Amino acid sequence: MSVDAAAVLTTLAALERGHDGPLPPQAWDRLRHGSRDAHAAARRADAASLQQARAWRLLDSAGRWRRRQAPERVAVNLDAARQALLSWRALSVVKPAAGASERT
Repeated sequence: MSVDAAAVLTTLAALERGHDGPLPPQAWDRLRHGSRDAHAAARRADAASLQQARAWRLLDSAGRWRRRQAPERVAVNLDAARQALLSWRALSVVKPAAGASERT
């Protein structure tokens, strides 16, 4: 994604005029990604990636517990992995923009 440097500087100047002190993290994120929607999409992608990695770690851990013959820990890890996979799936679904019509 290419962002026009002049537009970023103009936006940064406007934000700095509106704040007495350092800019809040949300303002920096909007500047970095170009818009509020792009920032929200990037955060969703980060959260989905985190949940996917968590699920794989839990599944690996369940396999190690199974080899150690600890079925109670296997069950706990598999349940946590299931929750992580459900979260990952929910975060990975692309939701239509507000006001967008659905095609049939």
